[in-house]
Amino acid sequence: MIHSSASWSCLYGHVIAGLVDRGQRVVAPDLIGFGRSDKPTEQTDHPFARHVAWMSHALFEGLNLRQVTLFGQDWGGMSGLRLLAEAPGRFSRPVLANTGLPTGDTAAPEHFLSWQRFAGTTPVCWSRPRQRSGVTPPARRPPGPRPARSRDRAFATTV
Repeated sequence: MIHSSASWSCLYGHVIAGLVDRGQRVVAPDLIGFGRSDKPTEQTDHPFARHVAWMSHALFEGLNLRQVTLFGQDWGGMSGLRLLAEAPGRFSRPVLANTGLPTGDTAAPEHFLSWQRFAGTTPVCWSRPRQRSGVTPPARRPPGPRPARSRDRAFATTV
């Protein structure tokens, strides 16, 4: 499962738990720069091809995955489709949501260009959810051990 931009693999927590309960192995890596992944700080560290290469290395060289059912959403779908094109023999089927694969023969849509300008000029993004209706959300839990819960077994097989 490859998540969307401005998200992380915990987005799929309930889905992962359900799949694991049904005997499936689930691998849900965080894209570089998101969630609990490394956070390269140089803009030159973030071309699309490098993100695809990082994911390929983790999934194929690191975990040697085969017969993968790819679930890719948004940005994760774009990365996943590139992985599928580069190593089709490792996949059994794709499942895609809210994604596409730019071909380069048309201009990028304005909403993407707007996001790209924002991402390229914003030195620090939000570290916690925005405040809504005057209620401050709780701080995110720090990394490290956490109390056991029934869904924790689902994350035992994540990258």
